[in-house]
Amino acid sequence: MRVAIIYKPRNLAPPEAVPVLIERLRGWVDQHASSFSPLEFFPGGGGIGIIDVDSSSDLHKIVAANPFTPYSDVEIRPVLDPGTAFENLREAMAAAAG
Repeated sequence: MRVAIIYKPRNLAPPEAVPVLIERLRGWVDQHASSFSPLEFFPGGGGIGIIDVDSSSDLHKIVAANPFTPYSDVEIRPVLDPGTAFENLREAMAAAAG
């Protein structure tokens, strides 16, 4: 399943924890960046990544391992390529038309 994982800052981390959290995030990115396409950060904090996962368990492990998860609103949205989306819409419209 291909999903977008969207991080939006919710709570500020304790200032003394920020340097450690950033280094842990760097490790998380090093471990997972090759699985995302793209993986991008927002200028004001947070970011977005699109990833293919085999199971909800794999998705949970990735999100749980991100050190900023406790300080963020995390939105997970399934995504699909435009060709598939248009074909699905065409089929739905044809079915609705009878």
